Amino acid sequence: MTLESSVRRPTCDGIDCVLKKVQLPMLEVDDWFYFEKMGAYTVSTACAFNGMQTPRRVYFCDAAVWLVV
Repeated sequence: MTLESSVRRPTCDGIDCVLKKVQLPMLEVDDWFYFEKMGAYTVSTACAFNGMQTPRRVYFCDAAVWLVV
């Protein structure tokens, strides 16, 4: 079962939408999304302003890339 959903960045900007009207399965707290090439400033504006929690950041590097670096 999927639900029509939207995905927004963890910022204080209410119109900061990443995906609009996308079908997603029912998700639970701590379920993950993975987006390739979101950019260096994806969470740079995320803050605790207005009672929003600051997001936890998890960095991922593909093994093939890690070996080159």
